[in-house]
Amino acid sequence: MKIKEQIKQEKSELKAKIQEARSAIADGKDNTDELEKDVEARQKKIQGLEKLASAEIDAEVREEQPDPDKEMRALKNKQEEEQRKINGAQGHKISTAETNDVQKEKEQRDAINTYVHSHGRQFRAVDGVVSTDVGVTIPQQIIYNPAQQVITVFDLSTLVDQVAVSASAGKYPILARPTDAFPSVAELEANPALAKPSFTTVTWDIETYRGALAISKESIDDSSVDLTGLIGASLQQRAVNTKNAAISTLIKAFTAAPVTSVDDIKKIINVSLDPAYNKVLVVSQSFYQYLDTLKDTTGKYLLQESITSATGKTVLGLPVYPVSDSLLGVDGEEHAFIGDLRRAITLFDRAQATVQWANNDVYGQILQGVLRFDTKSADAKAGYFLTHSEA
Repeated sequence: MKIKEQIKQEKSELKAKIQEARSAIADGKDNTDELEKDVEARQKKIQGLEKLASAEIDAEVREEQPDPDKEMRALKNKQEEEQRKINGAQGHKISTAETNDVQKEKEQRDAINTYVHSHGRQFRAVDGVVSTDVGVTIPQQIIYNPAQQVITVFDLSTLVDQVAVSASAGKYPILARPTDAFPSVAELEANPALAKPSFTTVTWDIETYRGALAISKESIDDSSVDLTGLIGASLQQRAVNTKNAAISTLIKAFTAAPVTSVDDIKKIINVSLDPAYNKVLVVSQSFYQYLDTLKDTTGKYLLQESITSATGKTVLGLPVYPVSDSLLGVDGEEHAFIGDLRRAITLFDRAQATVQWANNDVYGQILQGVLRFDTKSADAKAGYFLTHSEA
């Protein structure tokens, strides 16, 4: 318990340090490197304590292994106590019917216990206890408690520009950055004309995505957990998958850039992309594996822990957002988007994802999920689609 309390205290202090570091970064203070080192040291200390706690738990489990002989003695003592009750050891008269019921219950328990303790090698047929080919069947309460599969899905819509619209179609102007400068003009001379503002027009056309799940009323009533809540969460996850699919389709259409080394990535960051872009890396799991193995000339890994990145990882100063291989290609392919997603793609949101119940005619209900949006490429120069291959 002392180690667990120490871990809890260390985690609390770590959380405070992370908050302090974020505040220091936001305020532009000079001690951010020192705070980040402190955070890393505390994380390693917590990992060490957790390993130590795990070892102690394993030792306790080994010490608490059940003693079969002890269990059999306890069972025998319990049986003898019940027999004394049957024989009237409590000082009152027990009816024949009561004696028969107690005796029958005792025989059922004995038969089941014999089967369990003999690991199925022994079985004696008793009323109420059924033998099957694979075991012994006894009355039991079946509890349906579904667990959700552990799958990490990053919501790419949080990285793009989202515009709420009130019509099903329309145009969205984007002002291009002017390239001309003010000319030098002599005193009292007329103002020369400047270049007209340049606009890029993005046309959106809202699409409707919807579906329904038919769920029996029995499933809802008999579940020991909030099955409707789990299903609602499942539909919300489908909404994220739908937006991710639409965004990834546009990502793959950006200018292709083959990558054979980290120098190729640096050239895109330093030369190909305008310095004003707020650059990020959205990478497939296979590309992430490639990044995770990159080292500098001193042998230090380039993929770094970061308290400022939403995913906790940066490479070459850019935040890294890993997604599944299938979202950017096929399994095993190493793809990535590098650039400013908020400038590159705009999501026109007509209606937030909603779920609602509708009655079904077969003793059930239908949970409907609806979302309406469109995604468009807004700035073709804001990013590149990378494909890594060995040189």
